[in-house]
Amino acid sequence: MRSSSVLEIIAFRLGGRDFCIRTTSVREIRGWA
Repeated sequence: MRSSSVLEIIAFRLGGRDFCIRTTSVREIRGWA
């Protein structure tokens, strides 16, 4: 039996550049006030 792992990321574009971070690194997502 093979074990499989899942990598969950959040991808976003900021200033014309693309970024990805792991969801385990995110504590909070806030909107602009």
